[in-house]
Amino acid sequence: MGALTSKDFRFKCRVWFLKAFDSICTGCSKGCNVDAHHKGDILYRLKPRWNDAVNQAWMCDFGRLTYKAMNEARLLTPYVREEGARKVAAWGRSFPTWRSA
Repeated sequence: MGALTSKDFRFKCRVWFLKAFDSICTGCSKGCNVDAHHKGDILYRLKPRWNDAVNQAWMCDFGRLTYKAMNEARLLTPYVREEGARKVAAWGRSFPTWRSA
């Protein structure tokens, strides 16, 4: 007998090497609060983050596995459309600078 673990995450990376940031799950319309665990630029898992108003300590199964799609469909190079053609752009040009008043 052993601990229940996810086959998707098992033996991929040790948990003490992972860093986490707060995020919102995109698996359903509820908007569950999650911790996104990553190492470098690879997202390894999503775990529920406690929020009494939204999801308590739960999240949907579909949302738990959306990290796979996030690793596959990532924007690595920014593009802009100029005169109908798509061209590589700098990151600063792709996103506006937000200034607080």
